[in-house]
Amino acid sequence: MIKILVTLTSVVWIGLSHLGLAEGRSHEVETSGTPRNSSLLHDQIRFQAESSQEVLPNAENPELGIQGESGSFQQSDGKTRKALRVYQGTKGRPGGRLDLIATEAGRARTFIAAQRACEKLAPLGKWRLATVPHIMAFFGGLVEGFPLPQNPERKGYLFWAAAVDEKENKKNKDTFFAALGSGGPELETHSYRDFSLGIKNSVTQSKSADEKKYYLNLLKTIQTGIPVICVGGIE
Repeated sequence: MIKILVTLTSVVWIGLSHLGLAEGRSHEVETSGTPRNSSLLHDQIRFQAESSQEVLPNAENPELGIQGESGSFQQSDGKTRKALRVYQGTKGRPGGRLDLIATEAGRARTFIAAQRACEKLAPLGKWRLATVPHIMAFFGGLVEGFPLPQNPERKGYLFWAAAVDEKENKKNKDTFFAALGSGGPELETHSYRDFSLGIKNSVTQSKSADEKKYYLNLLKTIQTGIPVICVGGIE
């Protein structure tokens, strides 16, 4: 089943509001002159669903409910890439208001590198860096979690995310997001450079072997960068 980063319905609804779908409205947003309508991206990449669930039911208007599918698609080089799909409509019958696919595209150390990772995905020009509402509402399952130092039972998630305001994206050098825990929308922003230095300092300042091991593992996790989630489709 699809893993949702934040399971609270209210948080999903906030995500839908940001995407313009809380009232069943439909719109297409453009970034740098590129239409966000993917021309049925799921057909172009031959997305194969493996499991499905109703993410957000709508008893009064079932066609406005949100469906989710977990699956994969095959790249041109033959490699299989894990993907998640969400759409508005009844199961197996998208209504055309929302139809997004997301996939993980490796890791990056800068915001520009994260954007370029999405731009390089095939088919070219059909993918873009996910926003916070995308990930918080639907695609958190693509981000690998790590136990928090204060409470190992809870997990943290690190990811790059685009801003709705393109001016903010142009100013962003290396700021990424951290979602702490899986029970609420606890978000932090960090500079990748400063965050890495902070973890290195924590390694040297650790007061126990277990604490040092924890920070060494976390440092190893982020050394190659922060996860990049790309989306494509209609919203």
